[in-house]
Amino acid sequence: MPLTDTIAAISTPLGRGGIGIVRISGSEALGILDKIFIPKGGRKPKSYSMRYGFAMDGQTVIDEVLASVMLGPNSYTTEDVVEINCHGGMRAVRSVLELALRSGARLAEPGEFTKRAFINGRIDLIQVEAVMELIDAKSRKAEESAARRLAGSLSRKISSVRERILTLQARIEVSIDYPEYEDEEIGSLEVRREAEAAMEDLKSLIACFERGRVFSEGLKVVIAGKPNVGKSSLLNALMNEDRAIVADIPGTTRDVLSEAASLAGVPVKLMDTAGLRTPEDAIESLGVGKSIEALEDSDLAIWVVDSSEALSEEDAEACAKLEGKKVIIVANKNDLPKAASMDELRTLIPEAPIVSVCAKDGLGLDGLESEISKMFLSGEAEMDDSEIYINARQRQSAAKALESLEKAARAAGEGQAVDLISIDLTDACDSLGEITGETAGDSLVDKIFKEFCVGK
Repeated sequence: MPLTDTIAAISTPLGRGGIGIVRISGSEALGILDKIFIPKGGRKPKSYSMRYGFAMDGQTVIDEVLASVMLGPNSYTTEDVVEINCHGGMRAVRSVLELALRSGARLAEPGEFTKRAFINGRIDLIQVEAVMELIDAKSRKAEESAARRLAGSLSRKISSVRERILTLQARIEVSIDYPEYEDEEIGSLEVRREAEAAMEDLKSLIACFERGRVFSEGLKVVIAGKPNVGKSSLLNALMNEDRAIVADIPGTTRDVLSEAASLAGVPVKLMDTAGLRTPEDAIESLGVGKSIEALEDSDLAIWVVDSSEALSEEDAEACAKLEGKKVIIVANKNDLPKAASMDELRTLIPEAPIVSVCAKDGLGLDGLESEISKMFLSGEAEMDDSEIYINARQRQSAAKALESLEKAARAAGEGQAVDLISIDLTDACDSLGEITGETAGDSLVDKIFKEFCVGK
C-alpha cells in the first residue's frame, strides 16, 4: 500500500564532518523546502539541480546550505525528494531536521526511504538487501557483489527462472482446459525436462552461496595452539603492527584478542587466544575456556606449533579439540633448527595443510594466505564476472524452490498427471517470489527493513 505522508531524516552519520544531509520525501517535500529554505537570488531549485541559500527558522538563519530537488517519479523513492546539504556537526544538521519536522514532515523509520522505493516498485527485495550490503561491505569484493545485485543481476536471473516455470504452468493449464488442441498438449517428459532446466539454474546460484558469504560476511579465524608457540607474533605479523603483547613467558595471553584484517582478499576477524594446556590458575582457566568457545564458533583454526621443539602428547591432546573444524597448521620459528619433521606434523591433523613461517620476521605469510584462498575460494581470490552471489535468506528460498522442482520432475518422470505436478510448480514460483518480494509476507519485509539505518 503506497505511503502518502512526508518523511524526513538525517542521511549522514552524526558527528563532526564537512557535510550533513537532511533528506525529505513525500508529497509535501517541496512545500516544506519553501518554508525553511531561502535561495540566494530568489531562484528555486529545479529538478536535478542544486541551489545555494540559507536554512531559515522564521527570520533567523540556521545554516548556509545547498538544496537539491528530485521530482517523482524519477527519484530514489519515486516521490518528490529534497536533500539539504548542511555543514556537518551535531547542531546544524539536527536544527535543519527539526525545522522540517515542525513544517509538516514526520521522522522517518529505519530504512523507510528504501522501503518506499520498494513499495512503489522502483526496486525489488533483492535490491533492497543489496543496498544494505553495499553500506556494510567489508571488502572490495563484497562491494562489487552488492553493486551487481543492486544493478539487477540477481533479480534478472530469478525472474528468468520464475518465468520459465510460469510458462510451463501456463502450457499445462492450456493442455488441461483445451484438450481438443492436440498441438498444445504437453507431456510428462517435456514437463520433466523444463523442470530440470530450472533446477540447474537454481543449483548454480546455491553453489555460489558459500563463496559469496566469505566475501560479504568474512571469516572468523582463530589462532590457537599451546602456550609460547608464537600465536601473538603471528597475529602481529598478519596485522603488520604490534597488536598483541609478545613475551617468552608462557601464558602471556590470557584473553581472546580480536582484530579485523584482510587475508587473501577476504575480510577476516582474527582472534588470538590463550594457549591451550591444563590451566595453572583460575584466571588461566577462564582464558582457556574462552579459547575453546572461540574455536567452536570459528570458520577456520590456524593451529600454531613450534617447529623447533619436538611434538608432545600435549600437542595431540590439544588437537583433539579441532575435530570437525577447518584447520591450517602453521609451523612457526622456521628460522631455528627443526625438531619436528613435516611427517610428524601431519600426524596431528592428517587432512590439514601445513605452512612453514617465521612469524617474528613475517616470512611465509603468503603461503598461509594461499592456503586460505584454496580452502574457501577454490584458489580463486578474484570474482568471476559471471558469478552472482546470494545471501542466506535468498539461499533458503532458492532451496525451497529447488525442492519443489525436484518433486515436480520426479512426479513427471513417474508419469503422474500434469495437473498434480502443477501444484509443485506453484510452490516453486512462490518460493522464488519470496526472493524478489513478489510473494513475501509483511513480516518478512518488516524484518529486512529493521536492519536499516534511519535516513536510508
